[in-house]
Amino acid sequence: MTGIEKIDSLNITVKRIFLIVSVITLLGTFILASCRKTLQTATWTGAATAFFDDEIPEDSCGIDIEPGTMRVEKTAFGGEIFSFVRVPLGVDFFADEITEAKLFLYAARDALPEKLLIGTVSGRWTLYKPTFANAKALVDNNTLTVAALQPEGDGWVSVSVTEIVKAWVRADIQNFGFALFPLTGEAQGVFADMYNSDENKPYLKVSGRPGRRPKGYGKFGFTRVPEEGGLYDTVNGNCLAYAVRDSVPVLLDDLGSNYREVNRVLFESGEDGVADFISGLFEKYVEEHKTALRVSKLRRIDGFNSSIDPAKEYRIVLRVGCYATEDQPLSENARNFDFHFLVQLDDGRWSQKYGWAYSEIIPATGPGISPEKHYWEMSKYGYLYRSKLIYYAVTKDTDEITVHRPSPFADVGLYDYVNSGVEYVFRNGFMAGLSDSPMLFGPDTALTRGMAADAFYRMAGSPDVSNLTKSFADVDYGKWYYDAVKWASVNGIIFDYSGDGKFAPDRNITREEAAVAFYNYQRLSGLIPPDVLLEMEPADKDEISGWAREAAKKLMMQMIFRSPGNIFNPKGEITRIEFAGMLRDYREYALN
Repeated sequence: MTGIEKIDSLNITVKRIFLIVSVITLLGTFILASCRKTLQTATWTGAATAFFDDEIPEDSCGIDIEPGTMRVEKTAFGGEIFSFVRVPLGVDFFADEITEAKLFLYAARDALPEKLLIGTVSGRWTLYKPTFANAKALVDNNTLTVAALQPEGDGWVSVSVTEIVKAWVRADIQNFGFALFPLTGEAQGVFADMYNSDENKPYLKVSGRPGRRPKGYGKFGFTRVPEEGGLYDTVNGNCLAYAVRDSVPVLLDDLGSNYREVNRVLFESGEDGVADFISGLFEKYVEEHKTALRVSKLRRIDGFNSSIDPAKEYRIVLRVGCYATEDQPLSENARNFDFHFLVQLDDGRWSQKYGWAYSEIIPATGPGISPEKHYWEMSKYGYLYRSKLIYYAVTKDTDEITVHRPSPFADVGLYDYVNSGVEYVFRNGFMAGLSDSPMLFGPDTALTRGMAADAFYRMAGSPDVSNLTKSFADVDYGKWYYDAVKWASVNGIIFDYSGDGKFAPDRNITREEAAVAFYNYQRLSGLIPPDVLLEMEPADKDEISGWAREAAKKLMMQMIFRSPGNIFNPKGEITRIEFAGMLRDYREYALN
């Protein structure tokens, strides 16, 4: 080999060594970076539990024989007892970030089985309704596997459930809970259930290494993770308000519709027809309020992964749930209808908000996962949203949370304005403010007899009173309550209880007087709400005047008058904000 050849060979060897070192360095960097993803552990709580025994009556299944426990055992007569445990998923990890998941159970007895069968429940269940057979039919037998119980100390044992939890978080299957079955020859398994003390309830402990979250799925990542801070850190608003980044709840009547109209659409076009109907109302509402909402564009898109401009837009989705029959149409009282919006965050997950609660990230959602896989539960009513999904892209022109319909009263904040009934009575013209500059409602001001007469008169449509001749010595012509007092007295709504020919319009009305006024107005108008409480007696009934007892009881049964401990407090006063809520509740209960 010549000198030149030796030099060339040496150069090739050096290059090979350099290449090998580079690869090793790169591999080491990758391994080091992976190791830097800190292992984190999260505890997911809020378990629901039930157990089912084939040797007790069907209508008793799920009822605690040993209070505070659930059971997994073979019985002496050849039967079996099995349990369901459902723990809500957390939002700490994506599925591929989870390294381990364990179900922790607290042993209520010293003797424990060493193994049991564990699998998944494949359908929705409630705590006391499933019979033994129905509950067993919900079990996905293909997922049942033998699992060892690992002692964890202080009475706790754990079961490895890593693959099940990853499948739930990946949204491969929905989280309806674990099914726990006994094995022949094993000891009885008696564990603390959801009714036990908080420190002994079942829970999930999940470990993982969270990686870098993807970005670019929308303009905002504006949810509030439960128990943490966030940009959307108020409880104001509902799901529709949240969908357009606003603080003011928008309900069915705000959209210009009512339950009768929705019922008509449902029976003509079905649940998907109602979804189209609500979407049309939503689009119209946003168009009419777009300046105040600061929403310059709202457009329909085909699906959850339809193209948008993430620098300007974000995705939302609408779904409805309707549970009506011919005997029970949709109504506020029946609580069998609702619409709901989800919002996509910038990292691809979806979030939601219910009225007067903080927003939350929805578990088992993420990049590439359709929100249709999410278990759309009407949490406040116990039903499901089942209609087709309708998607939108929203362009919001500000990073701020808007207040498109603020309280007009300087002394009533947004929360109280919307939630207490003040907005309802003001918008419907049933009550007015106490002053115009500034506009004051006087929420804590005691309601007078004149104010009460005026409210019932307005609610009746302010009828003509020119032909009525009733007069009182203390009610001067031209006073703001003159027509109302004349109408209320002639129609038997509010009486002159003194017998001295005076109405006392400026005296604070008592609770028993107000109850009688409500009771008389119901009979006059024909708008009578159903009884919510089937039977009850005011705890202080002996303190109620004889002429008011029937009315007081009726108004409490209708839950228009609500008092802790069933104490009516007949001689007590009513504030204007309290009365506003009573008027709203009465109208909504009666009309629906």
